[in-house]
Amino acid sequence: MKNRALFVVLLLCLILTGTVFAQTDSIYTEVYSDTAIIWHTNSERNCGSLYDMDVSLDGDLFTITEVDTEDLAYCECIFNFSVTLTGLNPEYYDVDVFSDELRTDDTTYWGCNFFCDWSIGKRHHKTRYTYD
Repeated sequence: MKNRALFVVLLLCLILTGTVFAQTDSIYTEVYSDTAIIWHTNSERNCGSLYDMDVSLDGDLFTITEVDTEDLAYCECIFNFSVTLTGLNPEYYDVDVFSDELRTDDTTYWGCNFFCDWSIGKRHHKTRYTYD
């Protein structure tokens, strides 16, 4: 009975600790002059993963796909992804972020962001766009 009670207490501690320290990913954009950096931070993924970033532009929509190219490990890690886009014209852009996971053969939609900065092309300008 004592061992069972200890097990329950340890299990509750693990559940509560996992909830308290859970990571939440974030997608945001920083704009400098004619350059935009799209960030996807605090994304929890398999530690054995290695990603290539696939970027496409259709009109004013950038589609970013984080493509997993490596094998499975038995742990989870936090990844911070970024893509730098240069030579942009001053207009409104939308961004969709996806990932293709090798181990599950699934495509996951992580979220979207936008950036619209009429000062693109001017020097020493920084703007951060965050969409939750």
